[in-house]
Amino acid sequence: MKLLLAAPEARNEGKASFEVLIDGPYGNLSIDIEDMVTYSHFVIFVEDMGVTSMRSIVNWLYSQCYSQKPRSLHRLRFIWSVSDSEILRAALMRVDIGRMTRDPYLPDVLLCPTTLNTSDETFFTEIYLTRGLAGAQIPPDLRLRKCLWFNRRPDTGRILREMGQQATKLGKSRIAVLVSGTESMAKEVIEKSIRLSRDMNLCFDVHSDQLTF
Repeated sequence: MKLLLAAPEARNEGKASFEVLIDGPYGNLSIDIEDMVTYSHFVIFVEDMGVTSMRSIVNWLYSQCYSQKPRSLHRLRFIWSVSDSEILRAALMRVDIGRMTRDPYLPDVLLCPTTLNTSDETFFTEIYLTRGLAGAQIPPDLRLRKCLWFNRRPDTGRILREMGQQATKLGKSRIAVLVSGTESMAKEVIEKSIRLSRDMNLCFDVHSDQLTF
């Protein structure tokens, strides 16, 4: 409806502009995640609607893991900081899975009752409602209880260190870190990744999408 109202009635009336949110990565990643050998450990940090750029990547990696030629992926931690429960509800609505042969991890598999979402599973999700339920008109889906934290933000350093420790146990030296959020969030993740790369003698390779909304 918004598109119809904005569209000019005649071709010569000029252009009408409005904002849209595009699902999927906005550009080429600065690290090679398509190679199935380079990375077996992933940490993905997103903030609010930054989830739209990383959700398709998570679902693609999940499909890669459980296709006929499975990808060797040992751990993926998906960390989402969201300030509004309405954003949470809207972003987890079912999306078109296109050519996927299985249900997507987000939201279908995550919300499935048989998915326990424990830290020892290959895919593990943590969603932080940073302002709790303040002003919420609709409570979050009860199926999200297994991955919701209220009135707090993720401990970025702890999460990265734990992933580094898991990689070390398996003899892996590279961790893919993807960030989609505000400039301050990206800066924090990059700084802690650099520090831990030095302290743990590992490579935390970071790609960041800095969003302005």
